[in-house]
Amino acid sequence: MKKLKNSLLGFTLIEMLIVMAIFVILSAMGAGAFAGIRETTIIRQDVENLKQDIQLAKQKSMLLERGPNENWLYGIGIDFSEVDTTGEYRLFKWCSPFTDFGSPATTSELPGYSGGEITITNGYLPVETRTTSCSGQSSLVELAEYVDTSLSGGINIIGIPSIYPRTPAEYVVFEAVTGKAFLYDGTGAPSNYTYSSGVLTYRGSYSLDVIALDIVIDRKRSTKFEVLSIYPLSGTVIDHVYNRESDLASPTEVKTRRYFIFDGIRFSRYGIADELKSYREE
Repeated sequence: MKKLKNSLLGFTLIEMLIVMAIFVILSAMGAGAFAGIRETTIIRQDVENLKQDIQLAKQKSMLLERGPNENWLYGIGIDFSEVDTTGEYRLFKWCSPFTDFGSPATTSELPGYSGGEITITNGYLPVETRTTSCSGQSSLVELAEYVDTSLSGGINIIGIPSIYPRTPAEYVVFEAVTGKAFLYDGTGAPSNYTYSSGVLTYRGSYSLDVIALDIVIDRKRSTKFEVLSIYPLSGTVIDHVYNRESDLASPTEVKTRRYFIFDGIRFSRYGIADELKSYREE
């Protein structure tokens, strides 16, 4: 009996090492799972905040919020030009040089455009002209209460394949009163308008060559990444989660340019038509 009691006093060294190894493995697995859940939660919150800010900019433009001594506003916009380096984006108002609505530049199809060739002083967003008040030249004035709003994670601005030599859109402006969305590249050039043979032409929202403002939010602990796209005119926001392994573009999609490129890989684009279809199927 005494010998039996002695043999039951505790674990051997080998048994202790095995138990510790199991504990370490389970802890590592739990920590990894928790980190993945935390990352997903942060990204979802960022995306929802961004969608709310986009909607806020559109609402403020339609309400035409301007001070008593301010010039006419072309609209309210969001600057995403630094979101892929600092994670920050800024809300701003685009001030016109006119005291009120009525001049060709305020009534044209494209804000700030008064006919003829599209140039840096005719139809461009003045990205290099920043002021603190709307009382002089065409300029951008940051909304102080929404300065340096930031996103977490790896952020990228991407473009889509097009027969037109265009760069990715980095700015969105919602037109005063109408709330129409206009997209601009990093130089301020309008993304979806061209001028040729005396005609200003818009590439429609359902055209294969339309340029959307695409923001990619990558995930470090998953094969998935999220793309938030803002479409011109309607201002429709499409938010979709892609999988690097299963959402690759098919040969047909490559041929018809229904894809986008991220990390050098072609992915099938989930667009407005897909979003409408998903609502019908629910």
